Amino acid sequence: MFPLPRVLYAMSHDGLLFEFLCSIHPGTLTPLLATLCSGIFAGIMAAIFNVDQLIDMMSIGTLLAYTIVAICVLILRYRDPNPVMYEQPTVDRPSAMASIKDVFNLTMIKYPSRSSENISCWALAIYIVATAGLCVTLVSAEDALVEGQAGVIVLMCCLAAVMVITVFIVHRQPQAQTPLAFKVPFLPLLPCISILINFYLMCKLDINTWIRFGVWLFIGMMIYIFYSIPNSVEGMKSRLAANAMPTQVKTPPPAESTRI
Repeated sequence: MFPLPRVLYAMSHDGLLFEFLCSIHPGTLTPLLATLCSGIFAGIMAAIFNVDQLIDMMSIGTLLAYTIVAICVLILRYRDPNPVMYEQPTVDRPSAMASIKDVFNLTMIKYPSRSSENISCWALAIYIVATAGLCVTLVSAEDALVEGQAGVIVLMCCLAAVMVITVFIVHRQPQAQTPLAFKVPFLPLLPCISILINFYLMCKLDINTWIRFGVWLFIGMMIYIFYSIPNSVEGMKSRLAANAMPTQVKTPPPAESTRI
């Protein structure tokens, strides 16, 4: 509750929430409306739900936030820092051996490119799906696992194998060499373990918590789609930069330069 008014103020200042939440009281120099709204909202939530339900909502929200942070760390670390505005179309489809070399980086590329970024994103997406399937199977079939049913064990082994392969594929991709004051160590193992643990803990929560959380996410997505995207300060900067970009950068090169 203590940082919530400041969070509302920062988000409204960036155009992600309604503008009146970033108004500052001239006497106290604090976000008064954001403080009042957060207090009223907390009182309404405390009157509707009991403590156990609020604890479960807080738990699933925190776990999902940490999961998103771990995913974003992987995306940003393997992203191409200098994407090109135009890529020449490929004439021939790459062979299977060339695709395997790209997936496992057998050519030992040291700097990320558009291709390595796409490979890491697809491998991460497959890892997330396999992790979700493994956690759901592990939670829902605990009794079958204790009894040693072969079908459940085989399914979990297959999902675990997919997870290990995708983590190895992400590990083989080149990382961005941007100098930073701090970088998460042991990539991609540490964020992948964080995703696995958070997914497992979220699957341990009951179905009613997921329903309430789904409704809450739906409300947040409606605000984000219909208000945050059109009024975002960063979005406006990106649109202005795109409009100010020279037209010749967006056009493909002449036909002579694409000949092999």
